[in-house]
Amino acid sequence: MNRRGAVMLVTLVVLTSVAAILAVGFARYRVEVRAGLSELETYRARLMARSALARAMSVLQTVNTNTVSQVDEWFSFGNTGSEAFLVGADRFAVQVVDAASLVNLNTATEQELLALNLTQEQIDSLLDWREEGVAPRPEGAKDEFYNTLSVPYNAKLGRLSSLDEVLLIKGFLPSSLYEVPEQSSTTGIEAQPLAALATVDSFSPNNSSAGEIKGNINAVQQQQLVQAGLSQQLSAAIIVRRNQGTFTSLGEVLRVTGMDTRSAGIIVDNFMIGGAPRSEGKINVNTATEAVLATVPGITPDTAQSIFGRQSTGLASLSELLQVPGYSLQVMQESIDRFTVSSDTFLIRAEGTAGSTTYSLEAVVSLTGGIPHILKTNEQPNRSMRGLWQWSDETTTETVITEAP
Repeated sequence: MNRRGAVMLVTLVVLTSVAAILAVGFARYRVEVRAGLSELETYRARLMARSALARAMSVLQTVNTNTVSQVDEWFSFGNTGSEAFLVGADRFAVQVVDAASLVNLNTATEQELLALNLTQEQIDSLLDWREEGVAPRPEGAKDEFYNTLSVPYNAKLGRLSSLDEVLLIKGFLPSSLYEVPEQSSTTGIEAQPLAALATVDSFSPNNSSAGEIKGNINAVQQQQLVQAGLSQQLSAAIIVRRNQGTFTSLGEVLRVTGMDTRSAGIIVDNFMIGGAPRSEGKINVNTATEAVLATVPGITPDTAQSIFGRQSTGLASLSELLQVPGYSLQVMQESIDRFTVSSDTFLIRAEGTAGSTTYSLEAVVSLTGGIPHILKTNEQPNRSMRGLWQWSDETTTETVITEAP
């Protein structure tokens, strides 16, 4: 009996060990299966986000970059992320944003940065970061500051490549980018997070609404000004003023003696400073929010509201600003160099969902000859960007692209 008992005990121990080994193996198998399913969901969600990007790219092919407005198809596409496009069991949401509807941190002046509710330290540091030179502004920073950090680096002394890059700049924290600033708005319009108002990529073609490149006001002859519709007297006055020193802004041209609203409209629709085919950082009056419009020098909250109210029909040219209540020749002199009605750079915001997994991305897209090209993509695996993009928490409409099997 003792021998049998011993055998039974050994058998019981062996069986218990085998059971434990099987339990561990099964648990590990379950973990591996779950990990595999999660990886598969991430792949499918990423595929959905990429599908949204491709769909938006096809919509952008219809854009006339010379006059970009809210009446175009791209603006309503995706209903600001509220429309769910169903692809079998998965889905995507998407939004297209005109980059020229935002303030470009690579070109914004100190006055415009102040209107974004940045502190003086942030403004000085941002300008020091993007501009060459070794001497910092009073509250700014150059290499001397950044080299003393626990992880030292140098100031960029050039263009910001992404919005997140501001987090490398003295005075900026994640809250500076993604939260409503504590200081009061200087524009009289409710303050918003910097990420909702700014970009580092926005370009506009320097074309008329007919698609012809505008003439360089510093190079045209008097007869060309007359042919555009200006009087002989005003055309001569412009040439006389130019001979005293080249114009540095259209605002200066509009201050020439004898200028009236009709002549100002002709100038802003047909001429520009310099001969570059594109401009960086101009704000599209057809797509910018009131908060962005109010950052432009000379634009009061009331004028911003008036311009915003015209966006449902759109302005075909800059001269139509003079038809907006409160937008006078004097206001145009101060603000016109920051405005455009054109754009060739867009942001595509896409969210793919598969099961419980969300995959978000934002792409910067440039239109060249009517063909969209992706310049850069910022991907956010397993993260919803709805709050940052100011989308609603849930989609409200559905469009079936492919039925579920």
